Amino acid sequence: MVDDVARPAAQPRSDRRPLVLLAFALGAEIVFLLAVPRYVTVDGATHLGSAALIRDIIQGVGAVHLRYVDVASFPAPNILPEIALGLVMLVLDPAMSEKLLQIACVVLLPLALLYAVRSIRRDRDWFALLALPLTFSFAFQFGFYDFTFGVGLFLVAAGYLWRHREAPGWRSAMTFGLLALLVYLTHAVPFLELVVFGAVVLGERLVGAARSGGLTAAGMAFRSAGPLLLATLPSGALAAVFFLATRSAEPAEYLSLPLQVIGVLGMGLGLVTTDRLEVLIAVGLALTLLVLFLGTLSLRFGAAGRAVHGGDVLLAYAVIAVVLACLAPASVRSGGSYIPERLALFPVYGLALWLAGADLPRWSARVGVVVWPLAAAAVLLLRLPTTLSLSNAAIDYESIAPCIATGATMIQVNLARLPSGSLGRTDPFLAEAGRIAAATRGHDIGNFEGTFPFSLFQNRAENDPSLWLLTRPDGFAVPPGVDLDGFRARPDGVVDYVLVVARARASVDVLAGPGWDLLRGQLGAGYRRVAVSPGGLVEAWERTDPALVNAGAARRSANNCPSPAPS
Repeated sequence: MVDDVARPAAQPRSDRRPLVLLAFALGAEIVFLLAVPRYVTVDGATHLGSAALIRDIIQGVGAVHLRYVDVASFPAPNILPEIALGLVMLVLDPAMSEKLLQIACVVLLPLALLYAVRSIRRDRDWFALLALPLTFSFAFQFGFYDFTFGVGLFLVAAGYLWRHREAPGWRSAMTFGLLALLVYLTHAVPFLELVVFGAVVLGERLVGAARSGGLTAAGMAFRSAGPLLLATLPSGALAAVFFLATRSAEPAEYLSLPLQVIGVLGMGLGLVTTDRLEVLIAVGLALTLLVLFLGTLSLRFGAAGRAVHGGDVLLAYAVIAVVLACLAPASVRSGGSYIPERLALFPVYGLALWLAGADLPRWSARVGVVVWPLAAAAVLLLRLPTTLSLSNAAIDYESIAPCIATGATMIQVNLARLPSGSLGRTDPFLAEAGRIAAATRGHDIGNFEGTFPFSLFQNRAENDPSLWLLTRPDGFAVPPGVDLDGFRARPDGVVDYVLVVARARASVDVLAGPGWDLLRGQLGAGYRRVAVSPGGLVEAWERTDPALVNAGAARRSANNCPSPAPS
């Protein structure tokens, strides 16, 4: 059986074929993103609006924003990608800026996995292809850009730690400390996974030293890890303070445990989003990893003296990551949600790193090279009809931007959901007002980021829409639950524009319900409809304030916006 092992000579370092295939696949994904005018995700427009807020404040035109939000006083996680997006928007328009951010996500994950794999073993480049189907995960489709970047940085930091785990000097320790800080400032979940990964790797060194040389050797190993521990103190201290202050470690709700376990092991929880057939792809990916795992074990235990080696600590991390993903709460007190869906990705990466360092059957490379790119292509093809439909809807939505005054406040209310595939795990058009806010330098009062502690900005309590504008927590969803008159009593309770989405698709129950009845009456009393998108998806209602009316009329005249028919 030993002869059946794929030794390094079977795929030498000079073999560039996996890299060529990876480059081709990345190029195809980039072309795909560029060919789709707007790749709509659930939270993408919200992040766009928040990044525009950063842009406006930098350019000195952010007064409207600062009436509703304050800059966070503590360096919270989840901020670096949004800051980067805001800086890009200083030179590019919002749509192109978001496109570049999405492309960066798509490129980063495979390259980060490639770096991590090469940290384990140099002749296993083909494992980087596994990142292709994992890129367009549930988290990415939800618009969790911060998390997606965080996963990439986690892989880089984990690979760097593995390279320097034996004798980490101060230089390598400080570099890892900086990487850990970047992971924390990008997203809290990958940072916690990095803490677990580091604890497992360093713990194995201490245990191994103790077994071979007793307490003296364990003490020496601990002292040698001292630079790493000291270098990670800043990020660790920030995380500890943040989690304690925000109650982000306190569970709020749980999923069904059996379903969560099945979803993690079958990879459906972290991948399946739009189409029911994606379940087959997720299960197929899980089976490929299972086959590789079993094949590796059969070779390992079939060869004398190969039962355990140092790289098995990577398998230990993968097992711990599985347990964490299976037992994690669905949400926490601070508002963090979809936690198992995010954690479900890390066991896959952990297992991939272990397999990359193990002796594998000769046929294993063919499995990865063929199955993983095809799985990524199949996911994109299955989602293509929904992707194009949402792209057209976003373009139709954005068409009203030239018809409303600049520097205004706005909210979006929804009367119906847009189709989002046969499965429809997400509502990808729930909060698109950020696109209009970014295009008009206005403020989206409905931007949910200010209600959570893990963002750069926090809602000012006296104007917090979750307290004073919404009549129920999900009031911007279907059916609407918004009280404009109640909000008007606040110090800056001014909603200049109400963007009504999908009235033509609304059900009779929604149109006859109390939520729309209240809002329709308030719109009729203090607003007028000034624009309707060409496809009829969105209506813009303007507050009948003389100054706003004049500013809006001047902008509509300059942009030749047609007057809508009476509602």
